[in-house]
Amino acid sequence: KSTNTTALQVAIFRDNLLKIQLLVKYGADIKTLNKAGDETIQQFAISTNRRDLISYVTSLINVPRN
Repeated sequence: KSTNTTALQVAIFRDNLLKIQLLVKYGADIKTLNKAGDETIQQFAISTNRRDLISYVTSLINVPRN
């Protein structure tokens, strides 16, 4: 049964910064929402209360686009 949860979301939920960095490096979609479609990876990160994780994920969201 599919949970429609991405590996990136699981890594954030499990507070695994190294895995998050690797997933992003290899092309994980940082715009994916949760199954309900109402929670971003930034919101997932905030729920961990880990400043380093929140800072990293927020930096991904705030990258200027050309």
